[in-house]
Amino acid sequence: MGRRGHSPAAAEGEPQQVFLYWVMQKWDETQGKYVDIPDAPHVFPGDTFDVLKENAKMTVTEWEDEEHTIVKKATCGAVLTARRRVNG
Repeated sequence: MGRRGHSPAAAEGEPQQVFLYWVMQKWDETQGKYVDIPDAPHVFPGDTFDVLKENAKMTVTEWEDEEHTIVKKATCGAVLTARRRVNG
């Protein structure tokens, strides 16, 4: 087990979209990029979550220190607008 993280309130999305939740990602060495963690629960604003070292990208600094980086991907959705027809 790693440390506990705290989710920020939200992320900025495209115009006409609203922030929904964070998706936890892990570093995939083979693909050379962060990928979604299958079956990981969505992280909503204000939630806490486990930070696992095995999901982080590890790099060694020039001082031989290890740095571990985790990533959360913001998920946004379209803003829905309700229209009501008024007779009259």
